[in-house]
Amino acid sequence: MGPSRTGPAAKAVRSSFDIHERAIADGSATASGLTAYARLLVKAGEYARAVQVLDAVLRVRSDDVEVWWLLGTVLRGMGQREAAIGAFTQGAGFKPKTAGFYLDYGKCLLEFGAAESAADVARRGLEADGANLDLRSLLASALLAAGQPGSAVEEARRVLSHRKQDVAAINTLGLSLAALGDQAGAVAAFERALAIQPNHKQSLGNMALALWEECRHGEALHAMIAAADGSADPRIHKLLAMLRISLGDFTAGWAGYDWRHQARDLGGDPPPPPPPAHLPKWDGVHRPGERVLICGEQGIGDEIMFSGVLPRLLKPGGLFALTCEPRLRPLFSRSFPGLQVFARGDYDRLPDDVTAWRWLGDLPGMLRPDRHGSPWLEPGYLQADGARVAELRRRYADGRPLVGVSWRTTNRRSGPKRCLPPGELQRLLSIESVRWISLQYGKPADLREIGGERLIVDETLDALADLDVFAAQVAAMDHVVTIDNSTVHVAGGLGVPTMLLLPKCADWRWMVGRAECVWYGSVELCRQEDAGAWTPVIDRACAAIRSW
Repeated sequence: MGPSRTGPAAKAVRSSFDIHERAIADGSATASGLTAYARLLVKAGEYARAVQVLDAVLRVRSDDVEVWWLLGTVLRGMGQREAAIGAFTQGAGFKPKTAGFYLDYGKCLLEFGAAESAADVARRGLEADGANLDLRSLLASALLAAGQPGSAVEEARRVLSHRKQDVAAINTLGLSLAALGDQAGAVAAFERALAIQPNHKQSLGNMALALWEECRHGEALHAMIAAADGSADPRIHKLLAMLRISLGDFTAGWAGYDWRHQARDLGGDPPPPPPPAHLPKWDGVHRPGERVLICGEQGIGDEIMFSGVLPRLLKPGGLFALTCEPRLRPLFSRSFPGLQVFARGDYDRLPDDVTAWRWLGDLPGMLRPDRHGSPWLEPGYLQADGARVAELRRRYADGRPLVGVSWRTTNRRSGPKRCLPPGELQRLLSIESVRWISLQYGKPADLREIGGERLIVDETLDALADLDVFAAQVAAMDHVVTIDNSTVHVAGGLGVPTMLLLPKCADWRWMVGRAECVWYGSVELCRQEDAGAWTPVIDRACAAIRSW
């Protein structure tokens, strides 16, 4: 047991380790001695043994906050965040008075994605030490992550009133302002941070994102490249790839898009179940008699959009299987008869001839549909249930064109700028020459209250629970008007004529400086010319709708 390094210092440490191990063996070790030994083990990098020793201490001194704190810290360093949180939680039950305990506990919670709990822990720490600026900075970060940017701004400014050069607090301030829609204020904050530390990678990445949100794409690209240079942060590389794709640099963009998988582990989209460990990653070569597993990933809209590349993949005649979000399985099974379709993660049912795998989101980079002009996806590649479509058309028909409408998303980061304000929705619904059908998920009573008497809300359908029947509902429409949410992907995949209402700075997939939708031929883009200005967008939409 102990370090393997040589030299006088290492020999002294090893001798100390031997003494502690003999004391453990003969039963003479004290709790204090064991704790001291655990600290030596941590310094030597012997984390697993340190955990064993600390567990032994806690069996006889379970109320020792310092030991719980050390155990939580060691487990956190080992990447065992859930176990670390358990240790910190046990220690917190004994009401520690040390601010450092709450700081480490809160950081661990924040890393694990438990932002609201991290904020609560930071507040408890501030009760013990109200002047601790590190705890207040943690509170600001936790509030931002919990979706409370206004409160995060207040806390970050409290920190900065005492520590004006605190780059971390300045970044929290900038990110909070950006979440509130104040992109100019966010850019100013990141400029302030970069004036203090000119090559600070996090500040550069945040600056790039804020510039992107302001549609200052050239400056954003410059800042993002600088942020990515020498950085191991996958989030920066993922954002750079997406920005490059949106600007039309597809070769570099698709090459970097693979970073999305590592970014998921750091607070991005929930990671999909990993493919079977024994399967190699597919190299793109079709081999007779061998089947390739395509693994679905990301959100519903992403799976639908990327699945549009599958017909191009299937044309050479290779054998493939697909895993997808379970709610998409009926729709995909009908739409892609050449595929064996399984629920995401249902690897036990895979056929024996599966010999390799690939992520669904890798297909555009492999097959390069962008080299063939837009739209990139074949028209109407999704096939809804024809009987349901016919039944729904009969149910809704009154002689007017059927127009489905969707106006909001629950996306916390970008939702506020994408959602249609109630007043603008009412202007759409005021057009009486069409029959408006709600394609918006939510409680029927709430949808009816928002839409009023002109909006048909079909209570027999649940768009979230049954995506196959939702696809039939969309296919029953003559036209669709929607914001950027999963509805546009369902409508686009089905080939339904669709008007997509976009903010000025839209998501990467809708590109920069292009009037046409590169993915779906049936989708027309209707963008804001000025950030937040929906009225001209709705004016154009209303003029088009009156001609239907």
